[in-house]
Amino acid sequence: MDAGIFGTPRPPMPQLAGGPAALVRGYWEALRTDGGIPLRAAIDPRGLSGALDRVFLAERIGAGLAQVRLSGTRVNELSGMDVRGLPLSCLFHPDARGELSRVVEGVFKGPRGAELHLTARKELGRPLLAARLLLLPLLDRAGDCTLLLGCIDIGGEIGRAPRRFDILRSVEERLLCAADPAPEPAAQSAKAAQSYLRLVYSAD
Repeated sequence: MDAGIFGTPRPPMPQLAGGPAALVRGYWEALRTDGGIPLRAAIDPRGLSGALDRVFLAERIGAGLAQVRLSGTRVNELSGMDVRGLPLSCLFHPDARGELSRVVEGVFKGPRGAELHLTARKELGRPLLAARLLLLPLLDRAGDCTLLLGCIDIGGEIGRAPRRFDILRSVEERLLCAADPAPEPAAQSAKAAQSYLRLVYSAD
């Protein structure tokens, strides 16, 4: 479990600081108008050229469920196949999918930005693998938040596919728009449960 003394979360893994996830977040932020959520139609692959192989687009198909519509080559390598048309949960162990579902639903309904710190277990032909998953909401043509832009930043060799991840911790951020009321003072809480630590907070 990625926690320090008294269950305080440790900072992100150094090898995954910045990198493609930061590039995707910066591009997404640049598309926001008056603090709103960007439209899917505004996404230009050229703006993500430094991270395109790790980027995917997913659509909400039910409560807590997202289906991959577009995926970069590095994302496909994790599964050993093209993941388009598959649920995002295909990249996770079954016991991590409940937490993933909760986070995904928060991205769509919050709306929230989310960052998941992941690990893939060491097995024969599969080295221990660290990853960081960024999930950001997008609006469809009707202006509804039914899409998300994702980026999975992998720290290490993939090894033999498919790889499945466990969630070490999740960091969620409420995304404030211009019309939103002033936020309450930021509150942080950490709760250890099964194989993950969850941190939820509100921030500007």
